[in-house]
Amino acid sequence: MQRRETESVEDPSTPPVSPDPHRDEGAADEAVPGGEGWLSLLLRDASVAELMAHGRGLGPQGAAQTVQALEVSARLQQRARRAGELGALSDIAGRLSSMRSPQDLLPQVVAHARQLLRVDLAYLALLHGEGDREVLRIEVSDGNITPELVGVELSLGHGVAGWVIRHARPRWSADYQHDAGFTHSETADAAARAENMHSVLGAPLLVRGRAVGALFAGVRSHRDFPEDEVTLLCALALHAGIALDNADRMARLAEARDELDQRSERLARSLSWDEQLREVVLRGGGVDELLTEVGTAVGTAVELLPAGSPGGPPADAHAVEAAGRLLGWLVPATPLSEESARVALERAAPTVALTLMAQQATAQAAGRARTLHLLELLTTREDEEVDPAELRLAGLDPRRRHVVVIVDGQGAAAEDPPEWLRRLPRGTAVLGHRQDAVLVVPAGPEAVADVLRPADLLASVSAPVVPVDGLRAAYTEAVETMKALRALGETRAVVGPQDVGLHRLLLGDAGRGRLREAFERQLGEVRAHEARRGVPLLGTMAAFLDCGGSPGATASALGVHVNTVYQRLAVVDGLIGADWRRPGRALELHVLLRLTEARAALEEGA
Repeated sequence: MQRRETESVEDPSTPPVSPDPHRDEGAADEAVPGGEGWLSLLLRDASVAELMAHGRGLGPQGAAQTVQALEVSARLQQRARRAGELGALSDIAGRLSSMRSPQDLLPQVVAHARQLLRVDLAYLALLHGEGDREVLRIEVSDGNITPELVGVELSLGHGVAGWVIRHARPRWSADYQHDAGFTHSETADAAARAENMHSVLGAPLLVRGRAVGALFAGVRSHRDFPEDEVTLLCALALHAGIALDNADRMARLAEARDELDQRSERLARSLSWDEQLREVVLRGGGVDELLTEVGTAVGTAVELLPAGSPGGPPADAHAVEAAGRLLGWLVPATPLSEESARVALERAAPTVALTLMAQQATAQAAGRARTLHLLELLTTREDEEVDPAELRLAGLDPRRRHVVVIVDGQGAAAEDPPEWLRRLPRGTAVLGHRQDAVLVVPAGPEAVADVLRPADLLASVSAPVVPVDGLRAAYTEAVETMKALRALGETRAVVGPQDVGLHRLLLGDAGRGRLREAFERQLGEVRAHEARRGVPLLGTMAAFLDCGGSPGATASALGVHVNTVYQRLAVVDGLIGADWRRPGRALELHVLLRLTEARAALEEGA
């Protein structure tokens, strides 16, 4: 590869110096009689033919002066060309700096490069990829004869292009296709052959000291590139690199500004939307009003799907959460295609959550107030008049018939309603009292029993009453019925007072004395003998009657020998007579023993 050094240039304003030291200095501006002198010819940029003709007219001394004049003329032309190139380069730099789009910038760069260097072909390539995959791709060209040149990817390890990028310095070849000073690649060589390109000059596009691409000038003949052309292409490439970097920065700045504008617009819309929702809440609107407002904003109806709903939420639902607790999902009736609608739904979720929590807190406070009113109503004296307003505060309809229900062991039902409670009629009042649930249900006993029986509960149900007249009496009735059920050992039953009528009366406070008198009259002697001798005669009698009068079954139930049972029964026969085993009296004594046992259990529990 050949390079040409740039020659030193003398000041063209210095007149030609004669090689003859004895020559007259005035001859420097000798003129043909009636014609111009050397200075006038040089100042008006006379042609070579004019200069040679002028020299011939000077006689023998004209030849030496003609040589000097031609040299000065060449230097003046070179400087004029450089001045023009620098002016053009300055103009190009100004135009490049004003361009904001790389798509507009790159074609301008290659067009100016081809024009300034007066070459057949100019093209510009930029780096793409990273690491081992980094290549130099030709982006634009000017003067090419094949459309395939644009898009060609050049390896960084081959050819002029690879050398320029690796070293970040210019490089040229007078005959690239046959230049053994480069490692050739088939891709680059094929492109050079297609364009019939022989000479090529490449200059790096530098951005902050790093080569990001290269600008090339090509000639379809053998040609050396003098230093001034190398410098010119490097200067153009430098300006192109700066302009490209500026355009990239401006593009990124514009993109950032657009994104900032979009974010500001979204923020403004969000703040306006928040204000709309806040106005709904401040004027007393609840969740339903909020959902209506949200539906108007997103362009489709929106519903609140409670947490725990079967099947889970749809894909486009948005969670409604408060303090880490899932309350439900906002579900649009149709999918939301616009980002603004999805943002509106997302922004509405916290407000809906707070409103929902406030409604739940209000409902809980109202529920506690109703519970206190109901407890007060159930525990007032029966002779006290009940105010209908108090009944309404307790959630009851003063004129509608209700039943009072006590459900054994379900005191937590008021805080965490089970399925059976949710299936009772609307308007049911519930409170937890000790370990039991106390219900006041606006329905008849049969309807309540139909709901409770499948749940395998122990419940007592009062007769239906109108709360304003008999709520306290109904509660007392349900309490006494539950006592009777527990005394009788029931664990799974739903019964009313009519089902345990005799038991409830005898086990109640009013029947205590009569039960004691009946027991003493019929079994007093047996109990006295048992106390004296320590033999469990009453227990043996009860087991014997429970087993249907079978001594063998009684012995098994008591865990004693059958002869022991016979001996004890014989003692009882001697105390109250053998007729106690007959069906009529046996039934009477059996009931008396069961009731006495139940009464003892109630008194022990009390």
